[in-house]
Amino acid sequence: HQPNGPDDWNTLNVDARWLSAAQDCNREVVAIVKHTPQWATDGLLHAGVPRGLSLPIDDPGNLWANFMRRAAAYYAPLGIHRWIIWNEPDIARDTYGFIFEGTVEDYAQLVRVAHLAARQADPQAQIHLAGMTYWHDVNAGRRLYLDRLLEVLSADPDAPAHSHYFDAITLHIYYRTETVWQIATEMRAVLDRYGLGDKHLWIVETN
Repeated sequence: HQPNGPDDWNTLNVDARWLSAAQDCNREVVAIVKHTPQWATDGLLHAGVPRGLSLPIDDPGNLWANFMRRAAAYYAPLGIHRWIIWNEPDIARDTYGFIFEGTVEDYAQLVRVAHLAARQADPQAQIHLAGMTYWHDVNAGRRLYLDRLLEVLSADPDAPAHSHYFDAITLHIYYRTETVWQIATEMRAVLDRYGLGDKHLWIVETN
């Protein structure tokens, strides 16, 4: 949408006719937002943390807030109110599929800003956490990314007033049918530990 600078707004990659057709069929379209353009980050192309992420959401220097506010305002009339924030941040650097170089704290801020900025433009906006692979953490012997993320978000004293800044978690299920139940059950247990059992659980990829 913004390959070369903040004044870009290239919506042609999401054909408006598709969105109109979906609305005509009463089908909901869910957006996923990822890939930082180089002008907007001091880090790696696509994987870098957006510049100004820690600034107030009304500060022009918070590029991520600017984008989420504009995107929510633009797409709400076209029927898009659900936003998946990034993709598989649990994949570590130097691993195939790596897509986000920020820390868990950075991703928590990404979600926090997305929630606040999108709701400014569209009070119906719903924020979904990125789909997580589960297995990258399990195979590396790490605590699940969702567990570490919720620990950070729960430490924010303002989180309860903002529903912890998200409405649903997003699961990617890999390889075996039986892991649908296994992973969904484990993720639900993590939510319950933080008192967030009312959050929705969406299964998005079943490979």
